[in-house]
Amino acid sequence: MAFPKRQEWSDNVLNAGTRGFNLLRDFEREMHLAYPDTSHLKFGYFSDTDINHVHTMGWRHFKGDMFDVEDWNTAVGLRFGVRVDASNNIMHGENYIMIMDRGFRDEIILPARKAEITKLEQSADEAASYVHPEDPEYNKMKDHASELSEKTSVKYKVKVKGTPAGDSNPDGATW
Repeated sequence: MAFPKRQEWSDNVLNAGTRGFNLLRDFEREMHLAYPDTSHLKFGYFSDTDINHVHTMGWRHFKGDMFDVEDWNTAVGLRFGVRVDASNNIMHGENYIMIMDRGFRDEIILPARKAEITKLEQSADEAASYVHPEDPEYNKMKDHASELSEKTSVKYKVKVKGTPAGDSNPDGATW
């Protein structure tokens, strides 16, 4: 892989020294622009205490031999730079930069999370409308309790207009 030179980085990266560099906002987008063969990857940022948990979920360390850290640091200035630790893991500050295949995340992890959230919501709905199973008017009471629960429960759905920068949106989901 031939690494881009400083003049090949986008204006966002070149101007990071004056307007600031936000790793969460800028890193993934700039990696996908500068290294198109990384577009299938999601980048995550995790503390030392998160590593075991996220590694189990499928995140892998972004290694120093995968990416020219010094070229990146020259482009954005050392103040916003990333570094390689003794184990060849790329870090920003005290957080590790990790990678995961976008397809794995979108097809396996996110649907599993959604299924768990749905189960929790159903469980909460059922708990809000509990009726003792031996109640002689169980069905009538259950229906009424569910109706009351729906009227008094509040659920919010947050919608944001636009598409996140640097993220493909293959399924047309609203962000």
